[in-house]
Amino acid sequence: MVDAEGRLIGTLSLGVLIRHLTAARRRPVFHVRSLLSSLTSAQVIDLMDKHVLYAQPEDDLQEVLDRMIRGNIKEIPVVDEDRRPLAVVSLLDLWRLAGDSPG
Repeated sequence: MVDAEGRLIGTLSLGVLIRHLTAARRRPVFHVRSLLSSLTSAQVIDLMDKHVLYAQPEDDLQEVLDRMIRGNIKEIPVVDEDRRPLAVVSLLDLWRLAGDSPG
């Protein structure tokens, strides 16, 4: 989630959405568009994680991986110096990168 200036202010995972919908005893629909349309913007603000772990382009990959492991997250947003999102890096991305590296 971003603010009016496009700065990262929170994240909302698919897992949190699914848990929220199944806790409300709704029939779970596992298509992202269906999940998002089931929530109001007020609910998204309530559900999102406001303590966002993020990376920046110049961060060391091992440090990013360690941050993800400590935070128990599978994906991490990459932001610029103004906290504007540039990309999302997943554990799978890092695993693939490690497989491509020499040694």
